[in-house]
Amino acid sequence: LLRYVLRVEKKFGRKRLFKDGPRTLDIDLIFYENITMQSRELTLPHPAWMQRASVLIPLSMMKTKVR
Repeated sequence: LLRYVLRVEKKFGRKRLFKDGPRTLDIDLIFYENITMQSRELTLPHPAWMQRASVLIPLSMMKTKVR
């Protein structure tokens, strides 16, 4: 999945002019099923997800069905 996401970013012209600088496209993997992992390429869940409005706002709008 990570390789696919990186290919999509490349296909659509992602540009990063300097480390941690703004990007023309940025796709983050925040969660993936119930997997927790840390490698050189990827950490799941994303280590800063709780500080990002771009994650918290959509999560707050999700409704969970309780049976």
